[in-house]
Amino acid sequence: MEKTNSHSEKVQCCNLIENGGKSAYLRFLRRWIRIVVEAALLISLIVMAFKTQQSCPLYNAASCPMNCSTPSCLDGWIGYRGKCYYFSEAEGNWTYSQSHCSALGASLAVIDSRQDLDFVLRYKGTTDPWIGLRRGSDHHWKWADGTKFSNL
Repeated sequence: MEKTNSHSEKVQCCNLIENGGKSAYLRFLRRWIRIVVEAALLISLIVMAFKTQQSCPLYNAASCPMNCSTPSCLDGWIGYRGKCYYFSEAEGNWTYSQSHCSALGASLAVIDSRQDLDFVLRYKGTTDPWIGLRRGSDHHWKWADGTKFSNL
């Protein structure tokens, strides 16, 4: 009987160790899977944030360059004809507004079509936002991106 009890105790002990080993392995496996999934999610979020920032990093009535391939804009921005616009309530002069846009990799809005002009006039509200047009040292009108102004 003692052998049976002894054997039974050994079996129970082995079962406890075996079950404890399985539990530790399952905890390890779950933790590893969780780390991999979280890392993949984090990498995806970083890539998405970088792409969004690169496609339309705008501020003050600014627009993406013409090569802006992504039609989606950041929250609070309005997309129209491949450009992203933001009508800021902040006040400042032309230079101040342009410097904020430049700091974000953008420029004040370049209005190069009648559709863009109609869009800006429709959404500007009662304010008169700065656009990227100014007179150069040669007394010719130029857009903030360096292109010459032409009447629409």
